[in-house]
Amino acid sequence: MYGSNSSHLTVQFLNGVLSQRGPSSLPYSEDLKWYIRQHLVNLVQEYPSLQVKTAVFAHNDGRTANLLQAEGTIPIAYQRVTYNIPVDIWLLESYPRQPPCVFVNPTRDMIIRRAHPLVNPSGVVSVPYLHHWVFPSSNLIELSKNMSDLFSRDPPLYTKQPSAASGHRVHSPTRGSSSSAAAGPSPSPPPPAPSASSSSSSSSSVWSHQAGGGRPGAGGVLNRLMSPYGRMMPPSPGSPQRPPPATEDPSEVFKRNATNKLLEMLHSDTVALRKAREAEMDSLFNLQGALRKREGQLDKGLKEMVDEKEALEQLLQVVLMNSECNLSKECVNIYAIHEWLVLQAHTTF
Repeated sequence: MYGSNSSHLTVQFLNGVLSQRGPSSLPYSEDLKWYIRQHLVNLVQEYPSLQVKTAVFAHNDGRTANLLQAEGTIPIAYQRVTYNIPVDIWLLESYPRQPPCVFVNPTRDMIIRRAHPLVNPSGVVSVPYLHHWVFPSSNLIELSKNMSDLFSRDPPLYTKQPSAASGHRVHSPTRGSSSSAAAGPSPSPPPPAPSASSSSSSSSSVWSHQAGGGRPGAGGVLNRLMSPYGRMMPPSPGSPQRPPPATEDPSEVFKRNATNKLLEMLHSDTVALRKAREAEMDSLFNLQGALRKREGQLDKGLKEMVDEKEALEQLLQVVLMNSECNLSKECVNIYAIHEWLVLQAHTTF
């Protein structure tokens, strides 16, 4: 019931914001707004824990834009226990032709795992599905499933351990929740977390993401990492702790590797096909330009021939008229000579 109500509210919200025109309209292509609406509606139906809203996104070059955002949590299953990872999915101006921008959004008592292969220190997510994004087949549901699957094997967030000098304990959050409460003073939130202009439910929060940079925590150095949302990881001397690798079924690994290989091949074939079609279109456009140029030359030559024909006809008429005049004069001369001869003959006899 909750998912149905959430989906209905999302449909109403999207119908309103995507139908706006003028300066207040969202900066998406008009012919792609239907795709955007369907992607977000399907996402909320599949993941009711995500909420769609608009917010101001600040690009690295200083530009700002009012964009659509899916904010909430996606579930992961780590060591047979379900946890929720808070994420923010931003639909940039080029969506859905280009992939969205995804961040993990740690709460005050969480930390992003150092040197995570899929999440940088600023919280930017770079899973393979984003790199292999192909319009129009790629969508937000498959992206969320891909993140959930990968984060289940290697969670990007852990709870912060209080410093050795502090006597307060930080309670781990309840499993299945995206936030937690601390009995003592909590460290300050990580830098990339979005700051709301009025309240946490406001739809005009500003997000500024920057590449690189660490996340210093308040209250001392973290001596060890915790597993997602409070589960202690086994100690490992001399290096930061990592979650123990889960035993995987070889057949599942083979299927996953085969699927990834097929996706890479499909992506390569799609790119090659698109380049071939673009080259073919360029060739056709060049041929069209050459034909139009030839058409202009033929039209010009035809006009010159018509003008020359008209000039020749006029010249022929002049020649004919002159010939008739000359012939008439010759006839008159011949007749005059004939009459003179006849007169001479009568005179002689």
